[in-house]
Amino acid sequence: MYNEIETLAKDNGLDRGAAFGGKYNDKVARKVMENPMPIYNGVKDILKARKAPHITNEYIDKLCKDVVGVMKSWNSFFSILQKKTPTE
Repeated sequence: MYNEIETLAKDNGLDRGAAFGGKYNDKVARKVMENPMPIYNGVKDILKARKAPHITNEYIDKLCKDVVGVMKSWNSFFSILQKKTPTE
C-alpha cells in the first residue's frame, strides 16, 4: 500500500514527503487543496483494494469524501485569507 500511495502522489505531481506527511509545504498543500479529487479518488481505490474484511466500501467512500470536503473548505478559507490584510 505504501508504494501504491507513493506512486499515486508522484503521478499527481507530489513529492514523496507529501504522500506521507513528511514534507507538506505550501506548494504541495495548495495543489492538493485546489484539486483533491484525483488524489483522494486514487487513495480510495487503494484502500478498497487492500482493506481488512471488517471495513466496508461505504466507510472508505465516506472517509475519502469527507477528506475532499475538508480540503476544499481549507482552500476556500486560505483563498479568503490571501485577499485580506492581516488587520482585517
